[in-house]
Amino acid sequence: MLDNRQDGITTGNQGIMSHTSPCRCMLVVIVIVCVQWRIVRGGCTFPSDIRDKWTRSRDSRNLTFTNTQVSGMSVKWNTQTMDPFLCHSTSGNKYVIYANYTGLLGTDSYYVCWELVRVTANAYIIYDLSGIVNGTGFESGRNGYVLPGDNPLDITKACSKSVTTEFFSTLIKSGSTSNDVAVACPSVLNATFSYGTCPTTALDFCPNGKTGVMDYTACTTLVFRSVSGQVTCMGQVARGTDIYLNLFEPGSVICWRVPDKGSNSISVEYFTGDCTTVNNGGSDTITLTQTKNCDLTTTTASTTTTTPSTVTTKSTTSLSSTDPSATTAGTKSPSSSSDSAAVGVGVGVSFGVIALIALCVLAVILIRKNNLMVKVADLRSKQKASAEKKKAKIAKNENPENSDVNPIINGRETITRPNTRLPPITNGKAPPPNG
Repeated sequence: MLDNRQDGITTGNQGIMSHTSPCRCMLVVIVIVCVQWRIVRGGCTFPSDIRDKWTRSRDSRNLTFTNTQVSGMSVKWNTQTMDPFLCHSTSGNKYVIYANYTGLLGTDSYYVCWELVRVTANAYIIYDLSGIVNGTGFESGRNGYVLPGDNPLDITKACSKSVTTEFFSTLIKSGSTSNDVAVACPSVLNATFSYGTCPTTALDFCPNGKTGVMDYTACTTLVFRSVSGQVTCMGQVARGTDIYLNLFEPGSVICWRVPDKGSNSISVEYFTGDCTTVNNGGSDTITLTQTKNCDLTTTTASTTTTTPSTVTTKSTTSLSSTDPSATTAGTKSPSSSSDSAAVGVGVGVSFGVIALIALCVLAVILIRKNNLMVKVADLRSKQKASAEKKKAKIAKNENPENSDVNPIINGRETITRPNTRLPPITNGKAPPPNG
């Protein structure tokens, strides 16, 4: 009976185990998913009109953008080269990209933060908003942010700088001409100037307000480090009372600093490269004296006007010292593609968060259900053991060996008397009773 009871308990536990095993497996899966959720990196996409090949004016590096990555960076850490970089996250015009490398203690990640502002279909202003890299083994002065292992990224550390203080480079689509990247120059340049290094000099922005042409036939002295004698405005940012603009010249990009308000004479500072070289020293200054004001013609779909103020308004209203991401007329941010990408990422994150919450709730329910089933199983096993014990006791009480009823032998009842000894009979007489 005891063996049967033990078998019954064992069978019951096996039934419970077979019933709760899927729950336990589900709990294991949920734990794995929750852990993986923390270490899986984010993802984003670049705007559709930047998915092409570009040249960065800062270092003439050729970069290729796809929907989720950019190649051509070739960042070195010791003997390793990181390329391509994947799109990690985005907010507005700001993009964080990253690549992995094998560090001293395992896999580390190197992040770079960019602000991309569309100027034309063939030109982007690009800000590098990462601070000096916080790791060793990189080339001196490189910007970036290193995060060891699978630690979650704090975006503010990767994007520690601001467009209000940082200067910019330009992305030029491969194969573009000056006409492809041209935008309106600041209104202060809407004139013809002399610059005084020769008896006869001329710098003329009047043909279209986008390109300045130097007359090297009248004066062969190179100015503004321009070999071709022609510079095209590609994008500009206002800082205080100054305007910084990158100008395209075949084969190079140069940066000018001009005042935001014009007069008959203006001072122009120009630098050794694009506007990321502003703080590197090596600039020169030249004085431009206005000889003729431009009478620029602007054409719309229905009318043609000849008011210089129209061009001035278009070029100045797009500039703002409080919003340096704004550029000249004809510039816009990648709103449609980047916003849709941001919305897509946001929706994906929202669904992911909802799924994670659902998994956690399911985990709690399964844990409670598992605990309840264990308690029920314990209670049932105790009840069964108690019932078996009572059954055994009843069976024991019904056993003939312990019964007070006289047994029946050969159909006759046998009387069991006490085992008392009678006194012996002597000479046919029984001894007298005692006493």
